[in-house]
Amino acid sequence: MNNMSSLIKNFIKKRRTGIIVIVPLFLISLLSGTYAHYPVSITNDPAIHSEIVNVMQHQGYPSTWEPYAVNDFTYPPLFHFFALLLNLLGVPAIDSVRIIGIILWALLPVAAYAFGSVYGRKTAMLSAFMSLSLPFLSNVFIFGEFPQLMATELLIMEIYFLKKGKYAYSGIAVGLAILSHPFIAVVSFMVYLYFVLPISLGKIKNFLLIPLPFVVSLPWITKYMQIFFNMYSGTWQNTVYNEYQPAFWFWPADTLAKYLFDFNYFTPIVLLLCCVGLAKTEDKFLRSFFMAAFLFSVFHLPYTQLKVFDVMAVPSLVLAPIGILEIAKRLRKCSPKYGFLAIAAFIIIMSSSQTYHFYHAKNFWTNPEISPEPPLYATALWLGEYDKTEARIYVDSAPAWLGALSHKIPLEPEISYLERFSENYVEQQQINEMIKEKLMAKEEVSVLARNAGLKYVITKEEADLDTIHSGDGWFVYAI
Repeated sequence: MNNMSSLIKNFIKKRRTGIIVIVPLFLISLLSGTYAHYPVSITNDPAIHSEIVNVMQHQGYPSTWEPYAVNDFTYPPLFHFFALLLNLLGVPAIDSVRIIGIILWALLPVAAYAFGSVYGRKTAMLSAFMSLSLPFLSNVFIFGEFPQLMATELLIMEIYFLKKGKYAYSGIAVGLAILSHPFIAVVSFMVYLYFVLPISLGKIKNFLLIPLPFVVSLPWITKYMQIFFNMYSGTWQNTVYNEYQPAFWFWPADTLAKYLFDFNYFTPIVLLLCCVGLAKTEDKFLRSFFMAAFLFSVFHLPYTQLKVFDVMAVPSLVLAPIGILEIAKRLRKCSPKYGFLAIAAFIIIMSSSQTYHFYHAKNFWTNPEISPEPPLYATALWLGEYDKTEARIYVDSAPAWLGALSHKIPLEPEISYLERFSENYVEQQQINEMIKEKLMAKEEVSVLARNAGLKYVITKEEADLDTIHSGDGWFVYAI
């Protein structure tokens, strides 16, 4: 017992600085995360991920989107298995998804501190702070892209392990990233090869490290092949983005300006600090990573959307702190207090900017088509209490959220664009649109709804159907 107590004391003593920094950030992230995602998130992503959790309840290991639609399932499932564990303990699927997402957000400073510690204690402390302040990362979290956040944290830890020479651990981290998010998985593997290939030349033992990530992610490799062939056959739904995105060309200036200024006004300052860090650091990997991410945030690669812009957060976690520390060091030559004031001003301004960022996103970015307004939210909860059985429903808007909140199956599930939409799913979309048009035209919809297997219709339109609930402009009809 005394030995155990001594070990704990030594552990805390060695990591006292990290604990002092991380614990407050952990609590702040829990509060900001809860604020961002309750009562509802501003997008439909958390609700879609809760649909995946429900799919797992039916199938164990997901293979199709049944019972939502007959559709090939290609979204990596690791994040959803964590949410499923909470769900099996009695937590509703939508809450399980949000809770795991918020925990990931709270753990981000831990990963960032570990990454920054490679470059010094002061850098580690600022990196932990930066992790909750970078607009690249906060937007991923605010938009409810939790699997991408998980994969990004795995990428951060992968780099930490690589820098420490723990190549097997880094290989496992890459494999888990592959099971979390398809785009970050590609970046993770490229980073892995950057470190592992040079040490593998002529050494069989080290060469065996290269396939390690694929061994870890083996259960989902066939699905990645499916995504690849769907993409290049033109049937992957994400290909539609390239109708208005440049193919192998520079992004329009207004698009770049939107990402630089609209999402968070502090982004340009972060990039300037990163440039100072680039000039200061001698780390070739950091330089290469940041410059490549920056280049392909300006020059568009097909199918990447602006995900590379998100990835630029990873080197920024270290480069921006190195930059502000370098500025503080130079100011100290004028007066010792100037260096302290520079860092204090940086932390205060960035904290204020990020606080406003969360407030602005919560209050002005909500899209009622994909995230329910309060009356519709209340209507969904009412239906869930009224009828606890699983049934198919039609709703005017935010179908994934309404399905999650009422524990029902929406006629048109908002399936991930990684899927190759089946004829069955396309037919559901068409029926959904027909019902919407008939409701707006005040035409009879009962036959169409019955043929579609619907039990309830939730709409703002008045209809000649059996009304079982109404409130704040929303009606629930039984079929």
